[in-house]
Amino acid sequence: MILQAQDLTESLVIIGFFLIFGLVGCVIQILLTVWTHKDAKARNMSADLWAVVVLIFGLLGLIIYLIVRSPKAIKGPEQARAPQLVQKEEAPAPQPTKKFCSECGSEVKGDAQFCPLCGNKIRAA
Repeated sequence: MILQAQDLTESLVIIGFFLIFGLVGCVIQILLTVWTHKDAKARNMSADLWAVVVLIFGLLGLIIYLIVRSPKAIKGPEQARAPQLVQKEEAPAPQPTKKFCSECGSEVKGDAQFCPLCGNKIRAA
């Protein structure tokens, strides 16, 4: 009878160790999964996919993630996007204003004082 009680105690201790190590392992696995999700999200990667990979494959999934992850974008003033310089189209050069004769309507050169067609005096614009 004493031998059986001792065996039972040893069995309970062994079961307790397995439970503790199992729970610690589960907590570590969950923490690694959460960290992977946050890190993948910060790197604009598929965070949900990588969290599932690490959750299913454990340490192997984490190692694969660490190998293939993209570089993290640094947020700071030195990495801020420089404003894009938009090249505006230059306005066309102003055309010299055309003069027209008030009498006959014909076009008159810019410096002419009289209409070349009818001889009417051109008024200043």
